[in-house]
Amino acid sequence: MANITSPTKDRQGGLDARQICRMFIGRTPTARSRFLRLAPTPWLLLPVLTIAAYAGVIDNGFCLDDSGMVGANRFVAEAAWGQMWQTSYWQGVTGTTGGLYRPLTLHLITLERLLFGLRPAPYHVVSLVLHGLAGLALATAALRTGLSVRVAWLAGALLCVHPAGSEAVNAVVGMADLLSFIAGVTGAAFLVTARTARTIIMATIVLALASLAKESAAVFAVGAVAALLFHDRRRLPLFGGVMALVVPVAVRGLLTGHLDPGGIGFLDNPLAFADIVTRWLNAPALVIRYLLLVIFPWPLSADYSYDAIPVIITTDLLSWLPPLMLCLSFVVFLWILIRRQPQATLWAAASLSMLALATHVVVPVGTMYAERLAYPVLAAGGIGAATLLADLHRRCRRGVGVVIVGCWLLLCVCLVRQRTADWRDDGTLFASALRVSPRSARAHYGSGGWLQQLGDHEGALAAYREALRIHPRYPDALYNQGAALLNLNRLPEALSSYVAASTARPGFVQALFAVATLRVALDDPEAEAAYREVLQYEPSHLEATRGLARMLAERAR
Repeated sequence: MANITSPTKDRQGGLDARQICRMFIGRTPTARSRFLRLAPTPWLLLPVLTIAAYAGVIDNGFCLDDSGMVGANRFVAEAAWGQMWQTSYWQGVTGTTGGLYRPLTLHLITLERLLFGLRPAPYHVVSLVLHGLAGLALATAALRTGLSVRVAWLAGALLCVHPAGSEAVNAVVGMADLLSFIAGVTGAAFLVTARTARTIIMATIVLALASLAKESAAVFAVGAVAALLFHDRRRLPLFGGVMALVVPVAVRGLLTGHLDPGGIGFLDNPLAFADIVTRWLNAPALVIRYLLLVIFPWPLSADYSYDAIPVIITTDLLSWLPPLMLCLSFVVFLWILIRRQPQATLWAAASLSMLALATHVVVPVGTMYAERLAYPVLAAGGIGAATLLADLHRRCRRGVGVVIVGCWLLLCVCLVRQRTADWRDDGTLFASALRVSPRSARAHYGSGGWLQQLGDHEGALAAYREALRIHPRYPDALYNQGAALLNLNRLPEALSSYVAASTARPGFVQALFAVATLRVALDDPEAEAAYREVLQYEPSHLEATRGLARMLAERAR
């Protein structure tokens, strides 16, 4: 295909290259002046819609991973800025290396910790502002790539109020998705439309920084490279897109010394333990789930771990063949679309890349399915929906189009407000998750943990047993079940539960120490061996050393 800056004919699309340039890169002076005249009203409405949808988040507390990442992360608590570039995302909490690498997100969380302490409200205000900026960034990028003012504004508005993005806003750790989206969509749009070397360099830097906030932001660089290959092929922007993919990986390798993906638990993603054929045959069904989440985002759940979404086996033809045919049809539709509408290439390629990543086609990721992974897909979904709504507005009477758009936005605002109420605390969140995902072992486990904090040990025990009915070798549920039994003074049963936890997870030091302590309380002759097993895995364990020394002293040894 001819270079987009050349006046030659585009052989595949039948369009003059200057026409493509006008659509894909630059807006006409008339459109630009119209945008400047209309700018104050739509731009002010975007933050208003965001606040109307998410105002309730300010009253919410920390949920799910927030407590660990904000309160228990030693690098965040110590403001160890340099250390964050040399360690993995969760290393300050779990102590394990490898896995996720998000130094820029850790920097923002640390800055918030310094400014706000452990008060959750200011953290949520920051997330609210970032989400509003994400809507503005999408609208700006849509304008930059040649879409109309109306379509750009509607796309930004839909992103601001779409319920599928609620997890990224309500969870403090969701700022990784927000930061990476803002930088990714802005950098990609400017890279494919840049006309000067300075703009190309700045866009490349922004795209690379997006991946240092969250790894999945690389899909925007992939989308930019695809758009440039199909419609432009200028060397400098292409080189910038490739560098935006390579530099974050190189930075991680040089500063941390490893690029391994880290361990993936069976509970989080059973597909990580399946063969590649099973993984790929499950991918189309997961793609359909993500597309339905964008099209009809209700009901929502905070957890889809084992066994909320059962793995499709290869012999079950009727389970994997229809989704596969639908996905192939979808790919054909996108191919026809990008040949007719060049400005759709960036959004289509980025969405397909995100879906390929989220559905484990490339490599297994840390979760089988998660609503937050749909956040980048909302960009293309919002632009597609905005295009349809704008076309409807043009075909119908002016008032009819406004009413339809207003009803859709109002419906989304109501759904988001209801969803935000579910995120008030872990209790309400897991209760809502159980209504949507009753087969989720982690949702039952989380509900049990909340009940245990409230002192309802019988209720907690019932929740843990339900989690173990779904996944019998769930070490954390076994461990907490032992704690609940211990609080109910059922020591022999508690001992059995702790033993099962240490068997399910070899080297589970907390469970091994609980076993040793209970064996002492029950005058079990194997207590000494239990203490020694703890010290075998953790020689510096102070309490185990004291317990063993006390036993040896009592036996005059």
